[in-house]
Amino acid sequence: MAIAAEVALTACGKTDTAVIAADGKAYEPLTVEGGGKALDENGNLIVAAKDKGGKSVTQVLSEKYLIIDDNKLMAPAYDYEIPEDFSLKSSDADPLLENKQGTIQINIVDKTETAESCEEYALKTYNAANSAGLTFGEIESVTLKGLPMKRFGVKMQTGDGIQMITYGYFVQVKNRILMITVTSKDGGITGVSQADEYVEGIDFAEY
Repeated sequence: MAIAAEVALTACGKTDTAVIAADGKAYEPLTVEGGGKALDENGNLIVAAKDKGGKSVTQVLSEKYLIIDDNKLMAPAYDYEIPEDFSLKSSDADPLLENKQGTIQINIVDKTETAESCEEYALKTYNAANSAGLTFGEIESVTLKGLPMKRFGVKMQTGDGIQMITYGYFVQVKNRILMITVTSKDGGITGVSQADEYVEGIDFAEY
């Protein structure tokens, strides 16, 4: 491939590193000479794949993906060091993290393929939750990590009496639209300021 001729690609040496694509398939990550993610001229990730004959080839992922490297997550719009006492609970391109006590969950969902705009998607989601009587307070405009976001809260009680509060954040990072939720079960977090801290722990991309 032309891509392979333009950049020196090497398979990542760690066997516990994987690239999870939006379709759930796993690929081997590639790095450029000297380190760093292998990207094409459009900023899309280059990975190692197998063709129908089982031969190793390079492939470009233009959709969302998640690189899992030990305790670090890397995606088109962000890098995220998994917080202490948290572990990865999902195995797809939209990571779900949960603390050891099971009282806090963090979910980062890339909505680029389905949302036309960040503000429109935030308002649509808020109106749906509000119509169901789940929201508390109004949708707010906030700035975290220097990025403008929309934020609102949702409160509900499960059938077995567990009180759940979710703070939803909607942000556009360059050409990617993210929905980030921080969910507290039975008082797992003290309030919105603690939820903000988890969101501010994300290193958003600046490409």
